[in-house]
Amino acid sequence: MIRSDKEKQMIKIPVILDTDPGVDDFMAIMLANSSDRLDIKAVTVVAGNQTLKKTSKNALDIASFLKMKTRIAKGAEKPVNKEIEIADEVHGESGIGSVVLPDGNLEFDSDYAWDVMYQEAVKAEGKLQIIAVGPLTNVAVAILKYRDLKKYVDRIVLMGGSTDYGNNGVYSEFNIWEDPFAADIVFKSEIPVTMVGLNVTMNTVLTESHIKELKSIKSAVSKEAGELLDSMSRFYRSLGRDFIPLHDALAVAGVISPSLLECRDYYVAVETRRGLNEGRTVVDIDRSHRDRLPNASVAVKGNTEMFVDMLRKMLEYYQ
Repeated sequence: MIRSDKEKQMIKIPVILDTDPGVDDFMAIMLANSSDRLDIKAVTVVAGNQTLKKTSKNALDIASFLKMKTRIAKGAEKPVNKEIEIADEVHGESGIGSVVLPDGNLEFDSDYAWDVMYQEAVKAEGKLQIIAVGPLTNVAVAILKYRDLKKYVDRIVLMGGSTDYGNNGVYSEFNIWEDPFAADIVFKSEIPVTMVGLNVTMNTVLTESHIKELKSIKSAVSKEAGELLDSMSRFYRSLGRDFIPLHDALAVAGVISPSLLECRDYYVAVETRRGLNEGRTVVDIDRSHRDRLPNASVAVKGNTEMFVDMLRKMLEYYQ
């Protein structure tokens, strides 16, 4: 049966949001929950921006605050082969900046994150997309534990890596650097991967005027969204920048509306050795290694106005 464009738009994409909330993770969850294009089958939680104890509490509290009805599952407390190093200088002591949420009224799933991923992937019969916006430990464990997972996952869309500069060292992006071995497993998994890296998220940004406009939209999440934007603004101003990226939300936006991101197919390798390049995503942009076939769709450009408009609609959804 051939479906019309309108019918295709009405079909929801089953997704799992794998996250380490996180200021921009909070925005990503709000955006995903507001979209009529996504069917959130689960929120799975990993340590990263903060400890698992804090990121899992944040995920539960956020889901309760947004009145989400989905599975919330805990995952890995630490990377595959090193200790966790949190990013509290960015995300604060709680992980979600200055935002204080009431304790959530939901319960954690009895299964681990990687088991939930497999269960939901099988149920979705090959249509599930995993949107991973934290370290890739949970996804890697799922791949290693369930060797047939690649038959059931349509795509992994990850916020991580970069084609050039880093934010955790010269070349490394935080999520990949936090667990490079997990990232290496993901890129070698034969599951289609879309990489939304710093090269795009740091160039698809909110200006001060965008922030002011978004904060002026009144809704049930206005206070919290405003505090999240302010937290990001304070951090980036301390770096001498007058704009803010919303890394994780941009990855979600790219799933909601694929035309928002321009992507190209490249071979991507992950540097797993300790040292200056640990966690670097080496992207073969000039395709000099002809024996290395592309293993990822790499975002190279984002549409800022489309992204900002999506954030406007997100806030209006909660009115």
